[in-house]
Amino acid sequence: MNMKNGVQNIQHLNSRIHLISVIVLTYKNQMYIKETLKSILEQDYPRIELVISDDASGCFNREDIERFIQEHQSNNIESLVININEKNLGTVKHANFIISKTMGDFIKFVPCGDKFYNSNSLKELYRFAFENDSILTSSAVLFCSQDFKINYYKHPNSIRTKKLMSLSPIELFKYLCGFNIIAAVSVLYRRDFFKQYTFDERYRLLEDWPMWLRVSREGVKIYHLDLITMCYADGGISSKDSDAFRSKTLREDLLTCYKLEIIPYINELNFITKQFVKYKFASLNKKRKYFYVKYALFIAYDELKHYIKFLVKSRGSNG
Repeated sequence: MNMKNGVQNIQHLNSRIHLISVIVLTYKNQMYIKETLKSILEQDYPRIELVISDDASGCFNREDIERFIQEHQSNNIESLVININEKNLGTVKHANFIISKTMGDFIKFVPCGDKFYNSNSLKELYRFAFENDSILTSSAVLFCSQDFKINYYKHPNSIRTKKLMSLSPIELFKYLCGFNIIAAVSVLYRRDFFKQYTFDERYRLLEDWPMWLRVSREGVKIYHLDLITMCYADGGISSKDSDAFRSKTLREDLLTCYKLEIIPYINELNFITKQFVKYKFASLNKKRKYFYVKYALFIAYDELKHYIKFLVKSRGSNG
């Protein structure tokens, strides 16, 4: 965005307190939905549109949810929208569909089963986005157990945080080709963003990584707030198998992401990143014997990473 437009946008933002649409998408994962909703209802941001949308789970209890919200809401909830899809759309189409039904100037997804870190998380995230005139703002998350009783680690780590805060968009694109270091649960969007972009419906479940790759490659700056704003619960699609690449559910989407967003630009990457990309892409396909020889160092790196995560989680579980 140029400086002139930036000044105009700041003046517009200053004119009023903006409505933020907080969206909770659900699909057969409602064990901790009340923890999620409670963290939203406790936010001290003054203007929230709460939108809950179920993707044809067949087990969504509207009356129970409405009762819970009535018992716990405060004056900052300006409107409540509850939607139940007649047929299952999948994460990507579901997200695009429900965005079109919101009224907020800013949009925040809070997946069912995750929650805000504390009561001022949304306000701090909005304040940072406002001060930087950012249309796309990420932040830090706290990985924790599914019941939120055990804290594991902050993501991204300090090294990756520095990269997020210092790299140019095209430099960030090249780094993201190797590592998706932006947690979707952490992001705040300004509605203007969706005038140019939508989640790519060539994917069914993977909405975030293809988006970050595309927009950074096209020069959109992703501002990063080095503050924990969300608790990301273990056990989701990307984490229950220790990472997304071990998830059978995400395999086809990940292959598509490589084919569309990374492989066509692989020659722009440095040697190490290029080899790592080839390894990760090959790991999603049927492996032949030479795979384990050719990529032995990268395999060892991945195994060490998973082992460290296991130790961190085990230490947390043991107090």
